[in-house]
Amino acid sequence: MPKPAKSGRNIVDMLTDKGNEQAASAKANAPAQTEDELTPASLKELIASTIRTEISSLRSELLSELRSAVSTLQTTLSVQAQKIGDVETVLTDCDARLITVEKLCNALKTENRDLKLKLDDLENRSRRQNVRIIGIPEGSEGHDPVTFVSSMLTELFGEDAFERPPGIDRAHRVGQKPQRNSFPRHMVVRLHKYQTKELILKLSRERGQLEFYGTVVRIFPDMSAEVMRRRAEYKDVKTSLRNPGITYGMLYPARLRVDFQGQRHMFLTPQTAADFIRSVVKPATSQA
Repeated sequence: MPKPAKSGRNIVDMLTDKGNEQAASAKANAPAQTEDELTPASLKELIASTIRTEISSLRSELLSELRSAVSTLQTTLSVQAQKIGDVETVLTDCDARLITVEKLCNALKTENRDLKLKLDDLENRSRRQNVRIIGIPEGSEGHDPVTFVSSMLTELFGEDAFERPPGIDRAHRVGQKPQRNSFPRHMVVRLHKYQTKELILKLSRERGQLEFYGTVVRIFPDMSAEVMRRRAEYKDVKTSLRNPGITYGMLYPARLRVDFQGQRHMFLTPQTAADFIRSVVKPATSQA
């Protein structure tokens, strides 16, 4: 496709006209020169000289403008390079600070985990003489829960179970008072001696279901919420173990003990206990 013609005259025409003007001027200013002396060769040389002069002038102008543009560009690049350098310095500093913060966070996470474990252990140690009694009708204790619980334990297990009435430091209900006909609140009882607490739990396991004036009462060790949560994870496992010939129990803080076929097995997680039941207990009990 042909290019459209450019508007105006091109540079060659302009230079040619200028050369002709200069030649005419030279001819007018030379009175002794005749028309025969302005030969085509001299005219050609005059035009070529004019073109060279104009090209040199144009090149000088272009070079000047180019140098100015390059100088401006160099200045801009220098400013941008300085900014990039500053950004790199800031990023390097931020990266170093981030690494420090990550290390500190990891250290704090470890410390926080250890402190939580220590706090939970201290809480459970403070409860080691406690039992939690469930099912006592609301208000049965009257205004003296300590005396009431001591008498209740003697009636539940018999006077022969204890050398003397159980010594109780304190006893109280847990939580807000429920509405009428709602399940009664748990009662937390702190025994004076740890041995008495262990005896009560042992008797409770041996007697099975306990009744106090027609009400079913259950007695459990009083432990922290975290330990109770971990023990609750064994619920499905313990349901699977409720078969003849299998005995199990929970050990502090959340270990499951299983006695099966004359051997004792200990499990630290519900998953390992479930794997044992699936691979060992169920095949053996199904064959029996």
